[in-house]
Amino acid sequence: MMTIMMPGTAATQSRRFAGNSNQTVAAVIRSGEYDDIAVACSADGDLHLNNCVMRGEFFWMRLLNGDLQRVVAVNAQSFSYSGESVFESQHPIPYVQAYFWENGIVIERGEREGKVYVRDLRDRQFQRN
Repeated sequence: MMTIMMPGTAATQSRRFAGNSNQTVAAVIRSGEYDDIAVACSADGDLHLNNCVMRGEFFWMRLLNGDLQRVVAVNAQSFSYSGESVFESQHPIPYVQAYFWENGIVIERGEREGKVYVRDLRDRQFQRN
């Protein structure tokens, strides 16, 4: 079961998704131009949802007019969007947050030291800050 609470009084629409696993709960809330998607998964293996492939316990995604703007992942091993890998790890990462814009991605890994990566999609390379 999943409960989502949002502030405000704007008209919103919500619906539940069906993933490729019966051990997954996914829901989307539409508010204006934004879709907020929450995914909770207790299954091993990759979960396919829309243009995303993910492996982990919890994901939250914000889309603006259908384009991914932000993703937050908890205890996750991988996430890819439209065939592009955003992050991948052999072991679960406690917390990952990624911000997307036209030509790049900022990825923040919440480990002991907190690492931030900037990925320039124009040249398809990772840069570490």
